[in-house]
Amino acid sequence: MNTNINYLALLFLACSAAMKADNNTPLEGMDEEMEDLLREEAIELLKESLSIISQEHAASYDVAKVISVQKQYVSGAVTIFVGQLTDGKTNKQCVITTWEGYPNNIKIKCEGDDAELSFTL
Repeated sequence: MNTNINYLALLFLACSAAMKADNNTPLEGMDEEMEDLLREEAIELLKESLSIISQEHAASYDVAKVISVQKQYVSGAVTIFVGQLTDGKTNKQCVITTWEGYPNNIKIKCEGDDAELSFTL
């Protein structure tokens, strides 16, 4: 019985890898580190979103440094940025989560802040 479970697990992993390799589309729910042009495009969209937040809300943030960008595909796409944001005076280590849907949502949680900020764009 245990051997059958091992074979099923291996079959699942092989099929998952084949599907990903076949069409280069990540499977639903899997995280994927973004690289190169896709990473740069995601960072530009983040900068645009932060600019809109600065214009429409009392929060003012700009990207100081991006450490990582991951995308997770579920019913839409969630992009998770880890990096530093600046308010023009100080940099803070933050996790920024964007949900691509209608409407678009962005959440910002920075070290030292008590609450997570949430915006609908």
